[in-house]
Amino acid sequence: MLAIDAEQTDNGIFQYPVALFNYVSADFYVTSGVAQLIATNSFGYTQNLVHTTKIGEWEHLGFAYASGNEIAIYSSGGGARFAVDNVVTSDTVPTVPEPAAWSLLIAGFAMTGAALRRRAAATA
Repeated sequence: MLAIDAEQTDNGIFQYPVALFNYVSADFYVTSGVAQLIATNSFGYTQNLVHTTKIGEWEHLGFAYASGNEIAIYSSGGGARFAVDNVVTSDTVPTVPEPAAWSLLIAGFAMTGAALRRRAAATA
């Protein structure tokens, strides 16, 4: 789990590389200008988590995202000022079983089948 607290008063791109994650939540506050909080994956696909022109309000957001690896903040609009608090990401769980898990599963079924077949032959 990752937590980031940040405050910025300049325009530009502020990137926070993180390990793979599948969920992001944050509190986002803009005091002037325009800013975006964006999640990016390794294929260059980006998802805007929030694009706000609300000034002076904390905006909480939560977003389930498939396999992100970077959180970036883009600010523009003449001296955009923003704060980010309580950014949290959760780790991803592999969606495809590992080859070792498959081999154990197949071996277990094979041994169960062999035991059942052997038992059935002995009673007949």
